[in-house]
Amino acid sequence: MKKILFATTNPYKLKYANNIINKHGWTAIPAKVQLIEPQEMPQREISIFKVKQAYNQSKKPIITMDSGVFIKALNGFPGVYSNPILKMLSNEWVFKLLKDVTNRTAYIQQTVSFYDGKKLKTYTSKSSGKIVHEEEAGTGPSIDGFFRTNNSKKIYGDMTEDEKAEAWGNCWVKLAQWLDKYL
Repeated sequence: MKKILFATTNPYKLKYANNIINKHGWTAIPAKVQLIEPQEMPQREISIFKVKQAYNQSKKPIITMDSGVFIKALNGFPGVYSNPILKMLSNEWVFKLLKDVTNRTAYIQQTVSFYDGKKLKTYTSKSSGKIVHEEEAGTGPSIDGFFRTNNSKKIYGDMTEDEKAEAWGNCWVKLAQWLDKYL
């Protein structure tokens, strides 16, 4: 199995990534790097900014991943702010924000980036769906408890890792396939 550094210490992100890329002969190894996460850029630009920082610290080929939930009724909020906002607010607050909203359309998006000091490669996956009503909520924090894709009857948190990968893991598949050709 080929190895690639992954700028994360988050065990869930590592497990999610490896569930996908292991099937393509790759293993993501956590890299402890200190990253500044800009918030006022589009997700793709944040991912690129972070992967270059990570490379500058590790001096080895490395990948990053950024994700978020974008809620139409809230003008795309929390979007790139998903991680800090959803850590501060419980799912109950998301339901309160959308209490009288009928159009609960949303999408989840993730962007993965690779950089080795020379070559930069970025892929993005997106899954459209909706924020469920509180009585339909599942267990789990963040999108696990309130997001349902258009292609499933399950709340995101109730999906298997393979179902989650199917919903929005295509960027990881593309990255693994590209890594095979490049490295």
